[in-house]
Amino acid sequence: MLKTLSYLNIAFALAYFIAYLMNSFSFAILGVILVIVNSGMVIARAGDERGFSLINYILGGATVVFAAFLGLWAFNIFSAAYSNGYLKDVSLYLLLTVPFALSVVIAFLLLWVRKN
Repeated sequence: MLKTLSYLNIAFALAYFIAYLMNSFSFAILGVILVIVNSGMVIARAGDERGFSLINYILGGATVVFAAFLGLWAFNIFSAAYSNGYLKDVSLYLLLTVPFALSVVIAFLLLWVRKN
């Protein structure tokens, strides 16, 4: 499950990058790179008998912080769109951002549960 979710996180990160961040250099680019690196490390270590190292949990925590910012950005965009009446224009952004943020948080929780 964790390995599948890591593949899904990489797909979401690439779709988010292609759809919204092609001409940007910001915190979001760093967050997308963190998600890709962390998910790649989880995929590489998922079948390993040694388990996960401290760097996996540190990167996982950083990706959760990024997911929190994604959630905050999505909330701000939703509230602005709702108050101004143009929800149809931001629905694609919300349909990509919310599952992306949730999958990052769920992957970290599964990583944490797997530790214990």
